[in-house]
This record gives sequence, C-alpha cells and structure tokens, in this order.
Amino acid sequence: MSTKTYKICFVPLDAFGHVNACLGLAQSLTQFGHKCVFVVNQTWKDLIVGLGFDVEVYIETDKEGVNGVEMWIKFMKEFGHTLKLSPFEKISTFESPAWPTFTSGVKAFNNDVKNIMDLVKPDAIVTDTFVCVPAVVSADVPWIDLISCNPLYYWSDERLPPGGSGYPTNGDKKLWQEFREETYRAYGNDWTSFNQWLQSVGAPALQHCGHFSNPSPFLNLYLCPQELDYKDIAPKDPKRWLNIDSLIRSDIELQTKTFEIPEELRQKSGKLIYLSMGTLCCSELSLMRRLVSLLSHSKHRFIVSKGPLGDEYELADNMWGQNSLPQLQVLRLVDLVLTHGGNNTVTETMHFGKPMIVLPVFTDQYDNAQRVVEKGLGLRLDPFFCSQSELLEAIDELLNDSNLSQRCLKISERIRKSESKAKAVQRIEEVIQESQEKF
Repeated sequence: MSTKTYKICFVPLDAFGHVNACLGLAQSLTQFGHKCVFVVNQTWKDLIVGLGFDVEVYIETDKEGVNGVEMWIKFMKEFGHTLKLSPFEKISTFESPAWPTFTSGVKAFNNDVKNIMDLVKPDAIVTDTFVCVPAVVSADVPWIDLISCNPLYYWSDERLPPGGSGYPTNGDKKLWQEFREETYRAYGNDWTSFNQWLQSVGAPALQHCGHFSNPSPFLNLYLCPQELDYKDIAPKDPKRWLNIDSLIRSDIELQTKTFEIPEELRQKSGKLIYLSMGTLCCSELSLMRRLVSLLSHSKHRFIVSKGPLGDEYELADNMWGQNSLPQLQVLRLVDLVLTHGGNNTVTETMHFGKPMIVLPVFTDQYDNAQRVVEKGLGLRLDPFFCSQSELLEAIDELLNDSNLSQRCLKISERIRKSESKAKAVQRIEEVIQESQEKF
C-alpha cells in the first residue's frame, strides 16, 4: 500500500444503494490513511457527516424543495402502474421516462460539482452514477467508476445478455438482440440529446447508444461477489476492471449498533425471514400489500422493511417492521431473505451467508435474480403474479435445503476473508501514482 495520503472525492447517484456503496469503499480508503470527501445534495449530508466524512453540498435547484428520495417516490406513483409489465415492455414504459430525470439533474448540478472540485482539489474522483458527469470525466485527475448495480446493466458485451433483461446467460441471442434494439429505439432521442450536450461542455462523446456514461479509462470497480461474476463467460482486463465482493460498512459500525428481535416476534414460532423490497419498490403500496397478504398465511415470522410510505399499510400478525431498519444487523439474525434483488441487498445477503428468494421489479434486479438462480443460490419469483402457494412453498424449499445453507455459509466465510476491498484501494493508489508521475 502507498505511504502517501491522497484526497479522494466521491460523487454518488442520488439514491441509497449508490451512496451506501460509496460509503463502504470510502471507509476502506480511510482505513488505509486516505481522506475522502463526498459531493452530494443536501439529502445525504447528515448521514455522511455522521459517519465521519467531509461533505460538500452542491446547490439544490428544485424550486419545490423536493429531495432525491421524494422525487423518486413521486416518480413511482406516476409510473408504478407499469411495473407488472415484462422487462421488455418496461424499456419504453418505465425506464425510458426515467432518463430525463437523471440527465436533467446532471445538467443542473454539473457546474456546482466543477466548482467544488476546483476548491477541494482531489487526487482522484470516484463516481457511482448511471449518467456521465462532465465535471468528473473532464477533471485534471483520474476518475474511477464504481458500479454498484449488476454489471450487465452497465456493460455492452455481445457475449452476455443485455442489462435489465433478466435473460439467462445461455439464452436465445435473438431475444438479446431484440431487447437491445428496443433499448436503442426507446432511449435514442434522450441519448442523442444528452450526448450532444456532453460534447458541448467539453466531455468525451458516449461510446454506446443506450448507455449514458462510458467506462473509465483509468479503473472500473464493480460490486459483484465472485460466485455471481461473469468472468467465466466474458473475462475483463484485470488492470482496468476489478470486482469487489462486498461493500458493507465496517465491522466497527456493526459492533456499535445493536438490533434485537422484538418481543412480540420472539414469542411466535417459525423461522425468521427478512422482507426488503428496497426504497423505491416499497413505495409501490399495492405490491407491498400483496406480499403482506400472501405471507400472512405462512407459518414463519417476518421482519419487514416497510419503506418511506410504511405508515400507509399494515402488517400481518406474523410480522413486525419499521419504515427503516438497520439492514446489516437484521441480516445477521434471519434464516432467509426475500428481496427485490437490488445489488447491495444481494451482496449483503451473501456476505452474511443467507439463502434468498429474489422478487425483481425493474432494471438490474432481473439480472441479479437470474444470476442467483443460475448459480444455485436461491429462487426467482414474480412478485406481482406468483401465487400464495408458489411463494410459501419456495420459502419452505430453501429453508429445508441444508446443502444450500452450508454452501451459503462457506461463501460468507470466503467473502469475510476476501481482500477485494484492499485490492481496490491498492489499484486506486496505483492509478493516482501513475497519473502523478506523468506530470
């Protein structure tokens, strides 16, 4: 490891998953003596400062005073009716309408980010966004792309199914091509307009239609345990591409926070199961009410992460939950996880050695669900159409699979001993050193 101390700026997407992944990497960099500064909007300031990091806030431009979480809840209310559609149908009905929100946000805060970079003068920048930020990619320091979603959603590789499709890796390539063509058609106008704007402000042109950012020429880190990685099908240049098994926050934080199973749940019988559908999917109240209804007939007990609108629906008698839960502490205690398939939850579940049922709702959640099934680490069900018997039988199938349980524990042990975060820190240091030696 380097004996020098470097200053590294983090620019995450305005969403929990991306912020949390950046925090996990920042903690590792801090442990090796480096200084990390977060560049975010006001929504995240208290959380990040509370974890000991410096924060620079870019100016909020929303005249209605709506923060990032509220903005996406509003989006879900407007487009939630499309969530029952297939991944292919969602390209135009759900995903395409979201891109203008991403791109307009970048246009609004790009100058502020540039001014912050000029002020902070970092040695490197880590970004975790789906959308190119010109102030990052045009800076005079190396930038590292942290990909906290399933890598398929970011890669453009003909050897692999398209991101967001949930297609199997040994599937029909004709369907792969049709999915890509629909993506180009649905995203085309927004992609072209954003690409022209990027070049007008001095950023490089986008390389692939449908992808709103380019890979970093310096280093790309992707959050994916090796058990789920796609290296067996499409190996990447290890100098530019490095997987990280897990980016959960440090054990110190786990030890300073405690979570105990509530008394009313401890008194009930059955295995303990965690239901977490992520901040956005939890905002689709009809979905949460459906899942609660189906699971109310289970003989098992459930801890439910209710989400930001949790006060608007009730849990069943075999459940307990709150709008927000300390997920890492909960995962330690449960026997099984029901999840939407967000990348952070999937990797955290594997970190703690729990089998999972993935209930994907949109985007890379489908890819995570499919990969979990392909690698024999869980099951995939449609949360909108699975029957009560299908869901309850799937739960019992995994709970009774002792071989799977042992395998998950072995994976957990390997991940806990993994040095992938340390390797990521070392590669970031090397990138900075290589860059500085050129000048």
